[in-house]
Amino acid sequence: MRVWVVNQFAVPPTQSGGTRHFALAKEMGKLGAETSIIAADINYHSGKSGVLTEGARYRLQEHEGVEFLWLRSVSSHSESVLKRVVGMFDFWGRIVFGRTVQRLSAPDVIVGSSPQPFAAFAAALLAKRLKVPFVLEVRDMWPDSLIELGGYSKFHPFILMLSMLEKWLYRHADRIVVLLEGAQAEIARTAAPVEVATEWIPNGVDLSLFPVPTPSNNGANFVVLYAGAHGLANGLDTFLDAARLCLEADDNVTFRLVGDGPRKAGLEKRAQDEGLTNVEFRASVAKSGVAGELVQADAFYMPLKNSPVFRLGISPNKLFDYMAAARPIIFAVNTERDPVREARAGLSIEPEDAEALAESIGVLKGLTPEARNEMGLNARQYVEAKHSHTLLAQKFFHMLEGVIESGRPNPARANKADAAKEPAA
Repeated sequence: MRVWVVNQFAVPPTQSGGTRHFALAKEMGKLGAETSIIAADINYHSGKSGVLTEGARYRLQEHEGVEFLWLRSVSSHSESVLKRVVGMFDFWGRIVFGRTVQRLSAPDVIVGSSPQPFAAFAAALLAKRLKVPFVLEVRDMWPDSLIELGGYSKFHPFILMLSMLEKWLYRHADRIVVLLEGAQAEIARTAAPVEVATEWIPNGVDLSLFPVPTPSNNGANFVVLYAGAHGLANGLDTFLDAARLCLEADDNVTFRLVGDGPRKAGLEKRAQDEGLTNVEFRASVAKSGVAGELVQADAFYMPLKNSPVFRLGISPNKLFDYMAAARPIIFAVNTERDPVREARAGLSIEPEDAEALAESIGVLKGLTPEARNEMGLNARQYVEAKHSHTLLAQKFFHMLEGVIESGRPNPARANKADAAKEPAA
C-alpha cells in the first residue's frame, strides 16, 4: 500500500510540532504501508525553516522509514489572519500547480489533513487527477473555528468561501477521518444529501518516547507546566493571570511555558512588564525531547479559549503527552468530552478563569505526593489503553485498506469530471 499524506504542518520528531502522521506512518510501515508526507518547510510553531538550503524549492528526506517531501512555502507563523491565509494558498498552489510531487512513487490513496482546509483541497485535487481514493482528515471544524475564535461574521466573503469548500470536501471524500469524537453528526448534517462514511481516529502518543513514569520531586517549589503552541486558541493570558495571583499570595509556585507560537513574544513582554518572577519561558523542543521537559513538572495545564467551537470535543497532542508523563492535569476546556475527568487524572475547571486555576493549583499542591502520583498513573493507563500510536495506526491502516479495496463508494465522485483526462501532477 502506497499512501500520500498532505499536511502543511506535519513534522518528524526531530522538530517541535505535530508528529501525528509521522507516528502513524512509522507504525503502518510495520504492517506493510509505505507513506510519503507532503509538508511545508516552514515550521508552524517557530516560523523558521531548517530543512531547505538556500534556493532549493523542495527536498526529499527520510525519517525512520517515513518519506517527507518538503516544499518551500510562505510562513503561516503570524497573528495576522491575512498572512496565515497567504501561507495556506501558497502551499495549496505549490501542490496543485507544481510538478514536485512527480518525484514520489504513485499512491494507492491520498489523505488530506485539515489543520488548514486548502491543504486538504489540494489533496482532493491530486487524488482526482491521479484517479485514486481521497480520504479527508478533519482536525478542526472550518469555518467554525474562525467564526467562534476569530470573531468573523458567517457572512464574511472568506467565511462563505470556506463554508462552500467545507461542503465540497465532505461530499467528495471517499472516507472522512475525524479527530473530534462529536464531529461525525455535524459532518453528516453539513454534507447532506450526500452520505459520508466517517471514522474517529484521535491523536495519540508514542509511548516509546516516555519512560516508565516516576513521581515528581521538586521539593517545596511546585512547578505547573504548559507545553505547546502559544497561539490565539490557547488562552494563555489566563496562565499569567493565575501566576500573578499566586505571586501575590507567595505560594511558591513556578509557572513554566515551553513552546513557541505567534503570541509568545507578547506573553513574554507582559510577564516582564508585570514583574511576574514566578513565570518561566522555555524554547520549544523537538518531539523526541518533550518527555524530558514534562517529567520536570509537578502538574500540567491544558487550556483552550472559552468557545463553543470545542463542544464537539478536542484531541490535542499535548494532552496525551501530559498523560503519558504521568502527572496530574488541570483541564480548562469548554467541552462535554473531558478525558481528564474520564481518566480521573486531575481537576477540571472553567476555561479562562484565573481564580479557579490558582485555586486548583493550590488543591494539587496540598495533596500528598502519593495522591498526585495516583492521578498521574491513572492518566498513563488511560493513554496506554486508548491513545497509543500503535493501536491508532492499526485502525488507520485497516481503514485505508478498506477504502482502496472498495474503490470510490461516494457517488459525488463518480461523475464525468472524474473520467476526463488531466495532466499528471
